[in-house]
Amino acid sequence: MEVYLLVSCLDTLAGKPVYQGFDDWLKAQERFSNLDTDGVLELFQRYRKDHGPRQTLRQEFMNLPKDIKKWLSQNVVIQRSNQVFNPARIKQDPEILVKRLFVYFYDVRRNEFTHGSSTRQTTRAENIDPSDRSWTLSLAGWEYATDKKRYWNLYHRSGLDEATILRVVIQAVVLQRLGIEPKAEIIDKYITAQARLSALYGFLGEVDENARSLAWWPKFDETARNQFNILIGRGGIPSLDCKWPPILLERFIDCPFEKQPRHMTAQYQESVGWLNAAIANFNSSHPPLTTDPSTDEWNDLMRAIKEFLKNQVKTPDYSFVLQTPYRKEIDAIWLIIRDPCYS
Repeated sequence: MEVYLLVSCLDTLAGKPVYQGFDDWLKAQERFSNLDTDGVLELFQRYRKDHGPRQTLRQEFMNLPKDIKKWLSQNVVIQRSNQVFNPARIKQDPEILVKRLFVYFYDVRRNEFTHGSSTRQTTRAENIDPSDRSWTLSLAGWEYATDKKRYWNLYHRSGLDEATILRVVIQAVVLQRLGIEPKAEIIDKYITAQARLSALYGFLGEVDENARSLAWWPKFDETARNQFNILIGRGGIPSLDCKWPPILLERFIDCPFEKQPRHMTAQYQESVGWLNAAIANFNSSHPPLTTDPSTDEWNDLMRAIKEFLKNQVKTPDYSFVLQTPYRKEIDAIWLIIRDPCYS
C-alpha cells in the first residue's frame, strides 16, 4: 500500500493544474461531423496524450534531471527475467532505465491495484543504508509482465527499497516545481536523512520491545506450569535485542541537540550488553531441559531462574533499560525525527 500511495502522490504532482474532462476538451476542438468509431477513438487518443495520467506521469519521469537519472541507474536495474544478473557487468542507459521504471511503477504497481485490486508482496528495507552496495531482487518486481508479454526482473541496492526509490523521484519533482535543481549532493543528503530516520525509528522500536521483555522478570512464578515457563525452561532465558544502538551511534551528527541522545544511546548499548552477558552466562551454566516439568530437576531450574531474575532486577542496568522509553532523551529523538535535517 505504501508504494501505491507514493505513486498516487507522484500522479497528483504530475497532473494538470486544472482538470479538463474529455467532454470539455471536445467542445474546445474544431467541429467534427460524420465521425465513425475509429474517428472517435483517434480523438480520444489525442485527448489522452495531453490529459491522460499515464502520459503526464511518464513526462515527469522523462523530465527528471540528469543527476537523478544517473542515481537511479546506479541503484536500480531492470532487465529481462531470462538474463543472468551479473553486478560486475552492469551497464545501463539512464534514459532506458527511467522508461522501464515508469512502466513498472505505473502499469504494474499502480494499475494492477487500481483496476484489479491485485497486490504484490513488497519488501521493506528495515535499515536504509546507502553504503550497502550489494544487490537484491525485489519480490514485487520478480518476473513482472509488460503489455507485450515480456517478463522482467527489478533489482535494487540492498540498502534501499521501492518506497525509498519513489521518494527520491518525488523529492526531485517537488524541487523542480520550486525552481531548485536537484543535484546529486541534494539527493545524497536526502538519502542520508532517510537512513537517519530508519535508525531512529528502529532504535525506538527496539527500546520499547526490550522494556516489554524485561517487564515480566519481577513477576516470574517458578511454581507455575504454564506454557511460558515451559518455553523458558526448554529454550533458556531470551536475550535482549541490540541491533540498532551501534547503527544509530554512527548516524548521530555533531550537533549540541544530539549530544544527550547520543550519550544515552551509548549507555543503553552498554547496559543491554551487560544484561545479555549475564543471560548468556546463566543459560550456559543451566542448560535447557527436555524432561517433564514435574521432575525435581525441572523445579531446581525454575528456582535458579527465579533467583537469577531477582538479582538482575536489582541492577542499575536493568533499571536503565526498563526506564529508557520514558527518558527525556527519547522525547528529543522524536523531535529529531520530525526534522532530521534541521531545516
